[in-house]
Amino acid sequence: MKVAFISGINYPEFIERGDIAFTLTDWIIHNREYTSYYALSNMYKITDNMAAENGISSPINQVLSAARAVHADEVWASDKLYDKKETIRLTKLFLKSIKTYDKFKVVGLPQGKNMREWLSCYKWMLKEPRIDVIALSKYSVPKCFSKKFGTNIIGKVRPKVVDYLYKNNLIHKPLHLAGADNFIIHELKCMSKYPLIRSIDSNIAFKLGIHRIKIDECKVEPKERLNHNIKNLDEEQIQIINYNIDKIKEVL
Repeated sequence: MKVAFISGINYPEFIERGDIAFTLTDWIIHNREYTSYYALSNMYKITDNMAAENGISSPINQVLSAARAVHADEVWASDKLYDKKETIRLTKLFLKSIKTYDKFKVVGLPQGKNMREWLSCYKWMLKEPRIDVIALSKYSVPKCFSKKFGTNIIGKVRPKVVDYLYKNNLIHKPLHLAGADNFIIHELKCMSKYPLIRSIDSNIAFKLGIHRIKIDECKVEPKERLNHNIKNLDEEQIQIINYNIDKIKEVL
């Protein structure tokens, strides 16, 4: 499985420890240094649509422009958190907006407010030939499957969801694990038996390191979101970030 380590833009050395790079539309639009760094990078690049951060995707033209600016290999289609109907509508609009010269693959993100809606959205994306990869969100998956599997912890519920999809013959496209928590090592161990789990992105190694927390000792993940513009990390924080990355890579 391939991994994208998300970190602050001021610390690209951590990004480069991953197999793939994960870029954020809003940062591409507003930060020239960020855009230049990724545009010159030879890593396999995925451009995110910002729905996880904002509840709904950035405008389609902005997402596509951002993907083009960094020469993305993949781009996330538009979606709205927990809303199946709007996600399918936005995804259709997104697919229509792609130009013939765009060479990137498209990632679909199933949404819904419950298990039935999420599965319906997921099955629609399986059948849509222009969607190449399906991403399993760290937000919608726990919301939709916690009742069935008895936990809303993403690192524990998502492996159960993948097992359910596998047993019901519902994995026909590569899957991407969108985001992770402090149970990422447990999750990756569980996912290792599924060849179509292609990749994962997460800022957890960097985030915990900022708080001086080793990933294999973390009981509760800090709630605050990552500050992508953070600067002036000290030597201890940098060492712990590298330690966390090492621990994640050990199970890949």
